[in-house]
Formats: sequence, C-alpha cells, structure tokens
Amino acid sequence: MTTVVFVKKTCFVCGTRDRYADIGVINIGKPDDLDGRPGDSHRSSIYMVMKRCSTCGYCAPDIATGPKGAAIIVKEPSYRKQLNESSLPETANTFLCWALLQKRSGNFHEAGKATLFAAWVCDDSSEFQFKARSLRVEAIALLLKARELGQPFARTPFLEQSLLIDLMRRAGQLDEAGAYCKETLKMEELTENEEMILAYQEDLIEAKDNRRHTINEALGR
Repeated sequence: MTTVVFVKKTCFVCGTRDRYADIGVINIGKPDDLDGRPGDSHRSSIYMVMKRCSTCGYCAPDIATGPKGAAIIVKEPSYRKQLNESSLPETANTFLCWALLQKRSGNFHEAGKATLFAAWVCDDSSEFQFKARSLRVEAIALLLKARELGQPFARTPFLEQSLLIDLMRRAGQLDEAGAYCKETLKMEELTENEEMILAYQEDLIEAKDNRRHTINEALGR
C-alpha cells in the first residue's frame, strides 16, 4: 500500500506555488525486475517521482530546487518540444525533460536513470510500448557516457553491469548484452546469486528473449 500526501511547493524556475502529490509510506512486496524497477507499490509510484510546474513547465523530482541555468533551458525550443511531445506519455516527457536538464549540467548518470524511468512509463502503456526500446538505447548511451566520466549510476560495479546487460537485452542489442555477461562473469568475488542472475541473462539472450523478467525468476524462486 502506498500513502499519497500533497505538499505545497514553490517552483524553482518561475516562483509559482502549487500542490504536488508526493509518496508517503510504501509497503514493499514483489522483487525488482532485472533492470532494477521495483515491484508492487513502488511500481505504480513512478508517476509521482517527477513533478511538473503547470505554469512554466519546469520538471524535477523536487520542484523547489534545480540546476544552474534551468530558467533559461526551460524556455528553449528543444525543451518545449520534449515537454509537449505527442508521441510519448506526459509522464515520460516529464522524465525526459529532467534528463535534458541533467545532460546540460553534465550529470549523465542522472540523465540515464531518468531516461530509463521514461522507458518504464512506456512499458506500462500498450499505446506507447514500442517507444520503450529506443528509450533504453538512449539510456545505455547516457550511462556509458557517465561511466566514461567516472559517474557511478548504481550501488556496486556488479549492479552497474547487470543494469547495462538488461537494458541491452531489452533493447535487442543481444551481442552486446552477451559480451557484457561474459565480461561480468570474470569479476572477482561474485556471489552465488550474482552468478545465477548472469547465467539466467545468458539463457534469455540465447533465446532472443527481450521481455521483462524478475530477479526471483533468475534465482528460481
């Protein structure tokens, strides 16, 4: 069960004060997907993660704060186009606007994660599911750029590799995903569960399976 609360906040960009839905208490149940998406209540709460100002269109997880230059960027044509992109759900556009702001700030790890969240939003809609693949491709590029710049995007090196593998598999980049699996299996001190997850990914890749799968499936639970 998720508890929703409403809080009043002032937009960092235009100063408009408004009420925003926020996440209160969450009970965690089902396991994460292999790409890190939470289950149960956390799954549906994705729609409250990012906020959008109804006046100026600024998008951020905390509408009251933001990166330097945000007030200029939100007025630019590229930002306005993304904000109102009709080929994507509104929530996906909100995440992608934040990704654009983070890219401009050089925070490629945050931009990559926001783009992945946009892909998850598309996963949830039969009308927009076909867009999820291209968003995963974009997220891969951003996260690889983050790695090049020394910006961690997961808690451990294994989790970074594991996320990239699943993104590649889901995006249909099977050769790349397989190569990353082999590379990750050479990492030192892998746990039994980590080895099982990698073996499961190898099976999925061999079967050309690009569907959603869970950690519990990988662990045979």
